[in-house]
Amino acid sequence: MKFNHKLNFLMIHLIIMFFLMISLTGLSNAQVSQSIKDRVILTDIFRYSDTKHEEPPKPTAEQLKRQGPDNLGFLEWKNLVGGEYPFSTSYSLVNIYHQIYSDANPLSGYFYYLPNGYNLRWSPVSGYSLFIKFLSSASGAKGEATVTAELTPNISNTDLTMAGQLLNAKIKGNARMQNVDVLSLVSAPLAGPPKISINQITSFGIDPKDISVTRPSNLAEPITISWRMGNVENLMTALFQNVGLSGNLFLQPLGDNMPEISIPFNIKLNDQNTFGKFELDRATWRSQPWVNQTPYPINLKNVHIVKSRSNEAHPLTVYTWQAGDVEIPPGAQVSFDALSVPAWIDNNPGIYRIWLDYEVKACNYCDDEVQNNLIGGAKGTRSRKLTFDVFDPVGYSGARMLKVKIRSVQADPNTRTKTDLPTLTIHTDGVTLDGGTIFVPEGSDPEFEYFVQLIMPDGTIFESDFWEISKDPDTNIIGQALIKRMVKSFKK
Repeated sequence: MKFNHKLNFLMIHLIIMFFLMISLTGLSNAQVSQSIKDRVILTDIFRYSDTKHEEPPKPTAEQLKRQGPDNLGFLEWKNLVGGEYPFSTSYSLVNIYHQIYSDANPLSGYFYYLPNGYNLRWSPVSGYSLFIKFLSSASGAKGEATVTAELTPNISNTDLTMAGQLLNAKIKGNARMQNVDVLSLVSAPLAGPPKISINQITSFGIDPKDISVTRPSNLAEPITISWRMGNVENLMTALFQNVGLSGNLFLQPLGDNMPEISIPFNIKLNDQNTFGKFELDRATWRSQPWVNQTPYPINLKNVHIVKSRSNEAHPLTVYTWQAGDVEIPPGAQVSFDALSVPAWIDNNPGIYRIWLDYEVKACNYCDDEVQNNLIGGAKGTRSRKLTFDVFDPVGYSGARMLKVKIRSVQADPNTRTKTDLPTLTIHTDGVTLDGGTIFVPEGSDPEFEYFVQLIMPDGTIFESDFWEISKDPDTNIIGQALIKRMVKSFKK
């Protein structure tokens, strides 16, 4: 009998399947269910272990550590503010340096700001933060003074909030910053104290080695500069002029690639940068008057409002309404006819700031009042220059020269002791000489005295019999009539 191998293989396979079915029929329902469950769990394990679906690992604390500013400037905000009004660069919208620097480690999320400029600090309560102290003859040369000025960058929380708005807009779509969770805008750390350069320093009699500058812990805080000088009159003249006392502060941010950055400063007494922005309270500006608390009249030019927008080209936009260029004297109140300004502005969370745009008016009387409050050792002191007109004493007496000695209690700014002013030497007739400066307390008259010496060609000296008292700083005539009256020992 012949066997068909294919048939035999099929029969064997059927027999095996038969016995498997018999064995399965002997399993309980619970055992079957457990078997199925095991297979499901096994499937789940394989499905969730698929590496294609794993979450990327979060950065470690070390990877997020900040490393300090990087010279790859991240943001120039000045091109991100929209508006039709042509603001000058000296009166910026956001009081921070136009360049914001990112951290050397992009994952840290840190960014760094610097001031846009420094100006003399002023407040309606305490006035100018400028202090002039004249030195006694024991602590310095005659006429020397120490000057201390507190300079502020005028950086407020509103400025930093607006800078953050600009920063967020800039980061959108930046591949370098995609994994950054939190943005932090902080003051740039400094590698050392600021250095200073004062324009036309020699004309003020200031020695660079006599200047000191404080190092701020935070660049939103004021800094203090102080110096020693011998020509306070020149300083006071400059502080009321267009230029003021100006120069640059050089800040060196702490970073491997960071350059030294020059920040301008200006000390000027009648300047809008000194008084700062006049901000209006959104809750009350329509109903309560605004008061000019400065010591100068001002011209109100415009009302500006800065608002955030979703437009990435201009995340901040300025809206402007004209204020009529009205002159407001010191202490005067202003009520606004705000019907042309939409009501939605008052409660809109996107409004960052409402402020007045203005100019400071020239005022000689105001200058005098401010100077009286600053110069000398006591409040209310006014400086006065002494003038001596030389008529004909040399020709009349035949003297080789004349000496005029001057003294006054008012030559001491603190009016404590009688102090000598520089002695005048007269070689020729027909000249006008500067006799120095006295400091006249408020409510007092000028008072000083002078003494004359004739020095003859042979060395003989003829002196006044007394000190001539004068109360007129402007009219003091040295001539033959004075010689005849004061120098009785001289005979011609």
